[in-house]
Amino acid sequence: MWESIMPLLGGKSIDALVGKMASRKKMKGQEADLLDELKQDLQICRLVMQNGADPKAEGVRLSREVYLQLRRDGYKFNRIRKGGIPEYDGMKGTNVAFLKGKSLSDALLNVSDRIREIHTLAGSTASLEHFDLKRRMDNLAKRLVIVIRFMTEKSR
Repeated sequence: MWESIMPLLGGKSIDALVGKMASRKKMKGQEADLLDELKQDLQICRLVMQNGADPKAEGVRLSREVYLQLRRDGYKFNRIRKGGIPEYDGMKGTNVAFLKGKSLSDALLNVSDRIREIHTLAGSTASLEHFDLKRRMDNLAKRLVIVIRFMTEKSR
């Protein structure tokens, strides 16, 4: 499943995306904290997808606290990056194609909703045989790659 993320990286490695490429240089304070939270969530998804970590155990570690606090404070996410998400290589015909043209605010809301869903399922004591947490984390990772890339790339 992790292979499906590679085209979304734009020829860069996942380490470049969460490392230097996604540096905090131009982002300060709350924006930098939000970027750090997204990068950490992507690393958690990576643990599940590449290293075989338990998705139920890792799913509860996903965070959206910074995002929720900023939203409560009325933060305007589209100040970070204006415009819509472009169609990155690997998006067309996939379950993340709908993100094309979405604002950063809309994309972040979608990511937050997916994290909340994974938290609910991962924290449940009920049988999860009908809910493939690993696939859900793969889908979340794709969304995170797109959002992080959009936040950190220069406008075209």
